[in-house]
Amino acid sequence: MKRLVTALVTITLIIATSACSSPGDPFMVNSDLIIINTHDPHYGMVLFHKDGEGLILATQNNENGSISNVASATWISSDKKSITVYLDNGLPNHAVVEGNLIIFQYDNDGTVNVKIIDPDGTISTKSNIPIDVKQIPKTPVTWMGSGNWDNFSQEWAKIASIAFGIFSCSGSKASGGELTFLLESGCSSSIYLFWKTSQETESSVLDSTNSSAYVHTCNFGVAENHDADVGTCASAMIDVGSKISETADKIIIQNQAVIPTKTK
Repeated sequence: MKRLVTALVTITLIIATSACSSPGDPFMVNSDLIIINTHDPHYGMVLFHKDGEGLILATQNNENGSISNVASATWISSDKKSITVYLDNGLPNHAVVEGNLIIFQYDNDGTVNVKIIDPDGTISTKSNIPIDVKQIPKTPVTWMGSGNWDNFSQEWAKIASIAFGIFSCSGSKASGGELTFLLESGCSSSIYLFWKTSQETESSVLDSTNSSAYVHTCNFGVAENHDADVGTCASAMIDVGSKISETADKIIIQNQAVIPTKTK
């Protein structure tokens, strides 16, 4: 009888312990920046900052299905303003901001010449605008299924974030009016500044299939103003960001003749 009681107590303790520490229990991700690998063939990674900002990366994959390049990054502010920056080998090349096309042509002295084409076709130019491309890390070697996937994801997230940030900072010096205000917002955005102060802040790399991980106030689409699991938040961000990106792509196609094929 004593052995039976002991066995029952042991089983009860195991069950109670399992209930308290189940690996499937929902948990809130409290990192400043969350990097979500989405498995989407066109938008393979999104970044969500706790301040409500998002960055949706238009990605290209190799034959193994791993990210080999980031073609563009669409930033969405907490108040739903947006900037889509296109990258060439990690460097910001051109962008669409509120229907305006902004084109960078790089000089060899650490400056860019900036051409702005507004929605009615009016063109303005500014020369010798400083840009600090040394901030941008080198593009990582394509991940081939070995090594640390989290580190690889963070490398591409950092490249895209900083490229977006330095484009916004330099673009704001060449623009005017509301366009300047929005680009200055990008220059001081939480996602860009995160990487400049990352020694004291925290990021998490998560997979969109992790239904146990939740974020506070996703702020996008169907998940707006609600706590959501990372998969739902990533899908909502892609829904919103892809529409902005597709509109930007149409503006790029319309002006393809004036866009340089290389940054340098």
